[in-house]
Amino acid sequence: DPFAPRQADLISFQWSTRVMITEKDVEVNCFTPRDYQVELLDKACKRNVIVQLGTGAGKTFIAVLLLKEYGLQIMSPFESGGKRAFFVVDKGTV
Repeated sequence: DPFAPRQADLISFQWSTRVMITEKDVEVNCFTPRDYQVELLDKACKRNVIVQLGTGAGKTFIAVLLLKEYGLQIMSPFESGGKRAFFVVDKGTV
């Protein structure tokens, strides 16, 4: 599987095994999500979504939390129900 992460790449990551990240889980970190970000994350965990927010509203933060949430599924091969994620931007300044 050319998209499967290498074991060496995974050592530096700590993957989430929770079903969903809540505000309480993130409060101890540098960034605390706003209520609308938690709501968007919850919806994105349940179904496909397209997030359209203004500059500085936290789209990248939501995407990072979502990718962390799906970490174990992203690591698994397709044959075992694994998923893949793409984060596409039109600028290199994200």
